[in-house]
Amino acid sequence: MVVDQFPMFRLATLLARQLSSPVATRIKRYAVGNPKVGGRVCRCVAQSYHECEWMARTWALKMAGISLPKNARAPPLRDQTALNLGGDLLGIR
Repeated sequence: MVVDQFPMFRLATLLARQLSSPVATRIKRYAVGNPKVGGRVCRCVAQSYHECEWMARTWALKMAGISLPKNARAPPLRDQTALNLGGDLLGIR
């Protein structure tokens, strides 16, 4: 009985993955295109991710013995780059 139900479970999970992809793409397109969501949420998420990535890179360089200036900071992302990165990070793939 359990063996007969397993292919149906696999089919259901495959169907859920196939249906969620276009929905996620539509949500991403809406978020990037909408000035309120894109301007606030996507840019904020992208800038936070960029700063965390920058901190991880500087930490790795310090561990390797490469010194950086004390006031080294992550350069801000351009608006379009931040929108695309934020949309990618918020989109479910």
